[in-house]
Amino acid sequence: MMGEFEYKDVLVDNPPTYLPGLYYFFFFLYGIFVPIIFLNLLIGLAVGDISRIQSSAELQVYAKQVERLIQIERGFPEALRMRTRVYEHTDYPNMKLSLRKKVS
Repeated sequence: MMGEFEYKDVLVDNPPTYLPGLYYFFFFLYGIFVPIIFLNLLIGLAVGDISRIQSSAELQVYAKQVERLIQIERGFPEALRMRTRVYEHTDYPNMKLSLRKKVS
């Protein structure tokens, strides 16, 4: 088959006639290092794709959260939505709030 190097076909049935030791050395070197190099390339491609997949997944999660919150808000009665609408909010992180202010 194309692209295959079988030990029996290459080295036993048709032994090399010119520099057989060098031929054997490069044959085994090729057999060891080429799979390692290909696996490293595949791992590098997979790692590069993971960051893109994570960023798009994070955006999809945020979009789903927004859609769910909109669904929940639309389920409230209109009068309740108008009473609880907040147009502006200022947060003071070092100010201690009462329980009533924390809830509202």
